[in-house]
Amino acid sequence: MRWHEAPLVPLAAAFALGICGGSWMAASTSWLLVAGGLLLTLAACSLALGWERVAMVGLLSLAAALGALRAASDPLPADHIARVALGPLVSVEGRLAEEPVRWEAIDAVAAASRKP
Repeated sequence: MRWHEAPLVPLAAAFALGICGGSWMAASTSWLLVAGGLLLTLAACSLALGWERVAMVGLLSLAAALGALRAASDPLPADHIARVALGPLVSVEGRLAEEPVRWEAIDAVAAASRKP
């Protein structure tokens, strides 16, 4: 298979590489947005000047930056359970935001399974 037969493979690979790299490096979201904007500008200008290989590298780098942006997560709140130092035995208490919804379809399946 040649590259022109699967044109989205390089973009998908660059995006996946960005996700993998984004999970290892701690880059802020604002830095990634600025880098993505600069890469998009570089690719557009180089394409306008007829430099197709430079534009391709810029777009692949932009795909990697978008993948890293996708892998970036928001900081956890101070009371999140992931911030708690847990011992070998943990007891967690919580509050329900609303009463659980009981589905009638589940009741019908349970009733049908009980009939002999």
